[in-house]
Amino acid sequence: QQSFDPKNPVEFVPGKFPQGPRMIALGGLADLMDLEPENQFWAEYAERFIRFIVTYHINTGEYPDLQKFDFIESLDDNRKAWTDGTVVFSDPGHALEFIGLAGKCLLAMRKNGVCGELINELQEILPELFCHVFDYGFNHKKTKDCPRTTHFWSRHDS
Repeated sequence: QQSFDPKNPVEFVPGKFPQGPRMIALGGLADLMDLEPENQFWAEYAERFIRFIVTYHINTGEYPDLQKFDFIESLDDNRKAWTDGTVVFSDPGHALEFIGLAGKCLLAMRKNGVCGELINELQEILPELFCHVFDYGFNHKKTKDCPRTTHFWSRHDS
């Protein structure tokens, strides 16, 4: 990742693999599906990227020290949640961005008649993920009834 914002320097960390490249690619894949609806190649890539993120970046119970549907920003060499030694990082905005871009792909797939079982599999996961990460990322300073939350979760074990 190349940062162009001097206030947000990004450096390569060996053994840290963020979900961002796959997630960002989904927007382009949806556009390519619209441009070439007869070409299944783009839909296959989109499905593969969506399934990868859902499988490895969304906690569906494999991390008991995290909440269900916590969005894991990066993986380690073993495709487990990457940690800096103390926390597993998450960005609610990136999770919401994934939901939107995955949705854009699913709409293109449905329009082209190729979404198959993927849309059925995601119809429960994406809304749950949306509600969960929205609560984390919501600006609680502007409301009185919402508890304050953070953008990362402590790890109790490796």
